[in-house]
Amino acid sequence: MPIESADIRPLTACRLCGGSLALGLSLRPTPIANELLSPYLSRGPDDPAPGPPEVFPLDVMVCDVCAHVQLGHVVDKRRLFQHKSYPYRSGATAHFVRHLSLYAKEMIERFRPKTIVEIGSNDGTMQAAFRDLGVKVIGVEPSDAARVALEAGHLTHHAFFDRAIADHIRETAGPADLIIANHVFAHVDDLGAMTEAIRSLLGPKGVFVFEVGYLPQVLEGHLFDTMYHEHLSYHHLLPLARFFRSQGLLLFDAELVETQGGAVRCFVSIEGESTTRGMHLCGLERTGGFGDPERVRSKLFLLEAEMRVLRTALRETLDEFSGRVVAGYGAPAKAVSFLYQMDVTLAFVVEDNPAKQGLCLPTPRPTFIDKAIVFNEPDAFLVLAWNFASEIMHKHRDFRGTWIVPLPELRVIECKSSRP
Repeated sequence: MPIESADIRPLTACRLCGGSLALGLSLRPTPIANELLSPYLSRGPDDPAPGPPEVFPLDVMVCDVCAHVQLGHVVDKRRLFQHKSYPYRSGATAHFVRHLSLYAKEMIERFRPKTIVEIGSNDGTMQAAFRDLGVKVIGVEPSDAARVALEAGHLTHHAFFDRAIADHIRETAGPADLIIANHVFAHVDDLGAMTEAIRSLLGPKGVFVFEVGYLPQVLEGHLFDTMYHEHLSYHHLLPLARFFRSQGLLLFDAELVETQGGAVRCFVSIEGESTTRGMHLCGLERTGGFGDPERVRSKLFLLEAEMRVLRTALRETLDEFSGRVVAGYGAPAKAVSFLYQMDVTLAFVVEDNPAKQGLCLPTPRPTFIDKAIVFNEPDAFLVLAWNFASEIMHKHRDFRGTWIVPLPELRVIECKSSRP
């Protein structure tokens, strides 16, 4: 059972519309995914072994009114993002750096902004992309990744974004022409307060643009591992459009983007006209049943069934490596949810992000995170960062073993081996 903690509370109503909630999917309780552990390598005989990591409930709820999908419990944001070493870095993968660079260029060409604010600016990777285009960006970042951005010379407020920060920025830099938030809108509990702050900071013709994981793609791709405590919400357009209307804003455009396993980029303004592209996506959601709470719950029920199928198939695959070494590749936050839900234990994990190397994933038996560039070759890699599988396999094309890519569908890729 989950450990009782002052750091968590139940959600009593939908954070978008205030409607009542019904259980859609109950996942195995897990630790906080980005709360990595120190390795236990130097304990003396009188130093007791550590207990299992603290776990929290992971129930996925559906609003009975607007069909918004969200976690049934909220972990304190300071516990999630302001612990001593928050390890996520936007610039850790070349693929995501390229994505942010192209994204910045598109925003400059479309909106020609002069004042830009990025909420959740992390290590300054997107700020750097804008700077390369001749535009400075004001960042707001609560985690210690802000230190990296500040050291790189980016103007960054080391804080959670709220009305006070918004008012300060407006007083010192003027209203914002463009506000950006990448994979942040899913992390926020009080979206009403955050949206009020965004609206207060936007200029009359300003635009708020955010990318966020897209619920239809999560369900269609069986991406249950994206469900962890930082991700309080699993967004789709119909509830979001209704929510922004209630806040005096218009979600006027949206497009699908191929990042983080599938996301939607949303465009919000104080006034304007809706695009054909955005209306088409909303139409697809209605046709697919995403406006009906009962049908959304049924989709979550099917996801649970798909998880059972994958668990069986993955177990059969890993059983073929009994007595041999199977390691993980990549230590994203979703790896913790994946390993818990699939009940998989690995010898170790390798990871390119230096902020995570030398620590341990908070699995029941803590899993050491090694440097990808110096790993001892295992017999097989289970690719936990599956959305970067092609990039990873190309980078290590000399690997002589087996790649196991679990999602969005299980693939087993044998490499020609010189082993006896």
